[in-house]
Amino acid sequence: MQSECHTDNEWRQLVRMEFCGKSIIADWGNKRTYRVDDVDFEKTPVQHEFVYNDVPTTIAHYFAQAHGKKISDFNQPCFLVKIGE
Repeated sequence: MQSECHTDNEWRQLVRMEFCGKSIIADWGNKRTYRVDDVDFEKTPVQHEFVYNDVPTTIAHYFAQAHGKKISDFNQPCFLVKIGE
């Protein structure tokens, strides 16, 4: 997808058009459906940290530990979803 675009901005717009407002089905945990509200190109699965079980962790580490899922592309952007609305 990225190789089809001439600029980084063009690629970001294409990704947002492809995913924003669409539903994705989680391949982990309870297999919930999530609606993608936006794509954060400034954070990656190894950069974004949050607290899990009182310990700071990254998205990549969380998925490996909690769900046995290995993220293969550490440079991919992160989907932003709203939960509970």
